[in-house]
Amino acid sequence: HYLTLLRGVTATRAIEQGEVVMDVPVRIAMNAGSDESGYEKAALLLLRDKYKASQPRSAHISSLPTLADVRDCYLAYFDDALLLDLQNMGVVEHVVEERDRLVQYFNTDIARFAPAFRPFSGHAITKEEVFWAYFIIKSRVLGIEVEEKKWSRYLIPAIDMVNH
Repeated sequence: HYLTLLRGVTATRAIEQGEVVMDVPVRIAMNAGSDESGYEKAALLLLRDKYKASQPRSAHISSLPTLADVRDCYLAYFDDALLLDLQNMGVVEHVVEERDRLVQYFNTDIARFAPAFRPFSGHAITKEEVFWAYFIIKSRVLGIEVEEKKWSRYLIPAIDMVNH
């Protein structure tokens, strides 16, 4: 059972330094900004694309871990008692701060923008989905130098499978 949940790519031959092994069209990469402040916006875009009927990112989104997959590993889903079992107050404080920020984001910004999402499927976005989307963005973005000394973070299809 555990092995069926693993995601990844295995090379079947040696790969030379600088060799192109994958070409991903820019239009299906998602810009998550230059720092973590762009993650919330990118999470919102990911949710929009998840429920939009047909769009360039559909195949990638369907390959991502599901809400059920993420619920057991993203600490923001843990209740306070379980977090205290970690016995590292620095981690606990960080997780609680992040969770509180996401709940605030959900209660303010998502509530304000939620009607814009309904045309994609009639689905109302939940707090758990916001946590899921944020986790996907946070755990899978890759920094790319877009100009000299200017970086941006992108969610790029399939890169998350070779980035570990």
